[in-house]
Amino acid sequence: MKILFPLLSFFSSKSLFKTYKVLGFNRTIILLSLVAFLSVSLVIVPVNMLMGGSILTGMVINLIVCTTFMPYHLYQVLKLLIELDDLRGTLYEKSIRDELTKAYNRRYFFEAAQMLENKSALISKNTSILMFDIDDFKMINDTYGHHIGDQALKYLTEQFTAILRSTDVFARYGGDEFICLLPHTDKKQAHQIAKRVAKAFSTIKLLEENKKIPIKASIGVAVSTIEMKLDELIAHADRALYEAKRQGKNRIHVS
Repeated sequence: MKILFPLLSFFSSKSLFKTYKVLGFNRTIILLSLVAFLSVSLVIVPVNMLMGGSILTGMVINLIVCTTFMPYHLYQVLKLLIELDDLRGTLYEKSIRDELTKAYNRRYFFEAAQMLENKSALISKNTSILMFDIDDFKMINDTYGHHIGDQALKYLTEQFTAILRSTDVFARYGGDEFICLLPHTDKKQAHQIAKRVAKAFSTIKLLEENKKIPIKASIGVAVSTIEMKLDELIAHADRALYEAKRQGKNRIHVS
C-alpha cells in the first residue's frame, strides 16, 4: 500500500486530467503503459532466470511485480510529463513577455495580429491600432535617471492594461513605444479608448526626492476602413503618432 498510495493520490488530482488533455487520453495510456512495462521487465527477467526460468514462475513474478512496481513507475512518468508541460508553459510565457513591463513583446504582437488576417493575409475592416510613446522620454532618463524612466514604462503598462478588453493585444513595440491591436473597433470606438488611456496616464506623477514628475504621452490612432495589410495599418498609426508629436505632443491624432 505504501507504494500504491502516491498513485492513488495522484489519480485524484487535476494534474492527471491536465496530462490527458495535453497528450490525448489513448496515446497517454499507451505511452505510459509501454514505459512502465519496459521498466518492470528489467526486474522480471533476471529474477525469473534465477528462479529457473519456467513459464509458471515467470507468470507469478510478472503478476507480483506488475501489481507493485508498475503503478509506481506509471505515477513517476505521469509526474514527469506534467512537470515538463508546466516548464514548457513557463518558458513560453517568458518568451512572449517584455521583461521590464510584463506587457507582451513585439514578437507576440505580430503572432496575435496574424491570427486576425484572412486567407489573403489582409486585416479586416474596423480593426484599429494605437501607437504611443512617452513624451520627452530621453529627457526624463537624463534628468532623473533610468529608474524613473523604467517606472514610467511600468505605470503606462498598468494603466493601459486596466482599460483594455480581453480581445485587445497590448505590447511593448520598442524603447518607450507601445502598440495596441483593437479588433472589431471602429474609428469612434478607438478614439474613445485612446482618450481613456490619455486621461488615465495624465494622472501619473512619479516621485523623485519629494518632487512630482508629470508624465505625458502622445497617441496615434489608425483604423482599417477597408481590408489592408497589417504593415500598412501599422504605418498609418505610426504616421498618426508622428503627427501628434509634431502638433505639440501630449495629444491624440487619428489618421
